[in-house]
Amino acid sequence: MKDMNNQASPYSEVPAAYMLPIDTSIESHKRLYSRSIRWNLFLVVGFFSAIFLVYGLLFSLVPTGNSEFFWAATSYILTALMLLIPYLLVRRALTLFKNNKLGRSLSCLILFADGFVIKTGDNNSLINIPAERKDEFIFSVQRLKIPYQLLYSVVESKDSFDIFLNRTEAVVIRKQDCSIQEIQFLAAITDRFGLKKIEYDTNRAYKWLGTVIGIVLGLLACFAMMLSSGMIRYGSGQGSSHSASGISKSVSHPSDQRLVKIVYDKDYVKRSGLSPQQFAKTTRTLMKVRVKKAYAAKDGSVVQVMTESQRKKIIYEFKDFFHTLDAPLHRDSKEYRYVISGDYGHLDVWMDEKVSMDAYGLTVSSIPSCCGYLYYLEGHKGPWDMRIRIYNCHSGKLKLSFSYWKQPHVVWPLKVLK
Repeated sequence: MKDMNNQASPYSEVPAAYMLPIDTSIESHKRLYSRSIRWNLFLVVGFFSAIFLVYGLLFSLVPTGNSEFFWAATSYILTALMLLIPYLLVRRALTLFKNNKLGRSLSCLILFADGFVIKTGDNNSLINIPAERKDEFIFSVQRLKIPYQLLYSVVESKDSFDIFLNRTEAVVIRKQDCSIQEIQFLAAITDRFGLKKIEYDTNRAYKWLGTVIGIVLGLLACFAMMLSSGMIRYGSGQGSSHSASGISKSVSHPSDQRLVKIVYDKDYVKRSGLSPQQFAKTTRTLMKVRVKKAYAAKDGSVVQVMTESQRKKIIYEFKDFFHTLDAPLHRDSKEYRYVISGDYGHLDVWMDEKVSMDAYGLTVSSIPSCCGYLYYLEGHKGPWDMRIRIYNCHSGKLKLSFSYWKQPHVVWPLKVLK
């Protein structure tokens, strides 16, 4: 054993800057290796699970009509998640750096991608074994009858060589049970196979790692803020396309959560062709907004109960829906147009005999139907009807005038509009 202690280490010439301190405790290595993958998987699964959980809670607990609150809450929660997860990662990284563990873990994981790692030598250096030398190395290790499947590393401690087979197993060869020749064999493995020393400056590595983490965090923060801003703009209907067309929504205020009643008089309900109960059931959800309640009154009218925010949301969606309904009209001709009066009592349309059936039907039927709802949603009282007047878009002469409830029978081509 005296000769063993006096044996010159093949790693004595490795510069100090290349040294990585290692913990030769078997249990420490086992914990370090087994936790690395589990922790990363936990973070990934936890991050996506948190997102799905938040969305599930928002969809189940937040009324659909409260779009301002919904989109604002969603954007801020996503922003918090995007910043919280990197923060936890960095906090854990700093803790592990302090304990001199993360550096070893990262080094091992990086080196495993290129080949095998031997941790040995009196000065605890790390030596890389290229992947193409694996079989040759394993064959040599057979001399010591070491289970060599999935061999990862050899760690020389004060009293033993710890042969690590994977992230959870280790075989310990006690020095007192080895011959001097076997110990020399393990110590000389790197020279025998021409293994390259790892030129790895730990301080520089930590510095660069911190810089990379900082850059990633900065990019995530910028992305989160842009996403938050975009989602709020989208959810609150403040997009440029809607503003340009004169359709906008108010910013949410606490007063928007007060309850309001919308009453559809019995004449309107009767003309709809539905019973009061059927009409109430139909209007329980309006423009994809589920109101608080809708019920048939004793006098045959139907009452909707909703928040002020829901009322604004429904009005906005109806007006925005006009862009879909009038698209065929504008496709037919740039000269075709229409104007709706402020009280939703008149609709003036300019077209000619070349108008398509689709454009005509949507203009004189679907658009007025939306106006009927808007009439009551905006607080107008009394029975609703709309006088529709159609002018020739070239001469400006009035060609048709009729009530929404009493539309004339027309055939194509619409020669009456010529």
